[in-house]
Amino acid sequence: IHFYSNRYDYRAAWMTLTQAIAESGNLQELVPTLMEQTREITLAQSLVYGQVPNEAHPGLVIQESSGWKPLKSLRSLPFDPSLISILSEGVPIHETDLSVRNPEGGITPQWEPLFRNLNANWILPLVFQKKVMGILGLGIKSSGSKNLFEDRLFFQALSVQWVSHLVNASLSRERALNWETDLLSGLRAFTFHDLKNAGVALKLLAHNAQRNIDSPEFQKELLFCLQNISQQIDSSMEQLLSPFHQEYTRISSFNPAELIRNTVRSLQWNDLSDLSLVIELSELPEIRGNAKALETTLRNLLINAREALQDRGEIVIETRLDDSSILISISDNGPGMSREFIENRLFRPFQTTKKKGSGLGLFSCKLLIEQSGGAIRVDSKEGEGTEFLISLPIDQPETVKIPDILS
Repeated sequence: IHFYSNRYDYRAAWMTLTQAIAESGNLQELVPTLMEQTREITLAQSLVYGQVPNEAHPGLVIQESSGWKPLKSLRSLPFDPSLISILSEGVPIHETDLSVRNPEGGITPQWEPLFRNLNANWILPLVFQKKVMGILGLGIKSSGSKNLFEDRLFFQALSVQWVSHLVNASLSRERALNWETDLLSGLRAFTFHDLKNAGVALKLLAHNAQRNIDSPEFQKELLFCLQNISQQIDSSMEQLLSPFHQEYTRISSFNPAELIRNTVRSLQWNDLSDLSLVIELSELPEIRGNAKALETTLRNLLINAREALQDRGEIVIETRLDDSSILISISDNGPGMSREFIENRLFRPFQTTKKKGSGLGLFSCKLLIEQSGGAIRVDSKEGEGTEFLISLPIDQPETVKIPDILS
């Protein structure tokens, strides 16, 4: 039985603070919330929170204060390095403690500036893994020496919770920064892949233009393809500069058969005499989904198939209905892939069978299709060819989740 249980209800205080922290929206709101709740729980007349950025050259940088406003000149306080060893024990220190008193009376010169500049009679070290990360200074009405033991226990529990929340917030912020960095790295890689595909298309157009530039029909197709490639480049750059742009998350109604025809048309493969492109499209209803995601996926799969065939062979595009989904098949009679590659490396970034490939095309295909609520699977045998089968639900939700490129 705790002899001082009538003075502090630890559980109630802990739950009050925890609930308030849970309702704080972000890191910027965390410290003010902690300050407000701590002062309310402890009935402190003043409360100061300071950080210790560097233990090797200790100094206290005051971040927040409540009930007392320190002078601007006191916002950054150097203090005696010898105090660190005592503070690192994590035990709250009262101004009457022997460790801070002179035998003759009064606070020792090492501690006196710290208590005075924090307007405090209690100092709560905030310690994580034996390192002092900060200090709380409480100016609280004295409850008498008989209650110091209970006060110290309660303040120690309070400082532990402060450290827990600060560390969690710091780790969350670090994870968020790492995620943003990885996201941008992934977007740069995807942009590079899209620009590479646009470059291949421009190269093919230039080659065809040498023979057909005087043809009015070719000129019309040339204009269509140049507009399409320009839109691809603009979209890729916009996605890179604005990672959370809605291009790949916007839901709309579109005709999948028409989208397939326009994607094939934009590739301009008509003059590849040794490459046969067979299109067998069944009657399909309009679907609700992300047209940009499907267009990008189809283009990547078709380019991959052509490169695997080295411009000699057959590519077949087929569609059909299956219950509540549409199925789109893209197959070729190329060299195929090994079972080991399919099981361990396919759909992973920077894993590829091509000499100059990056592996990002299939990686992005999988992300975009799954982001759209669909699925993509592969059937391939070495020496026999490859088939990619895309399934997309006819009815899509109104919002689409942005994929985590790290999953």
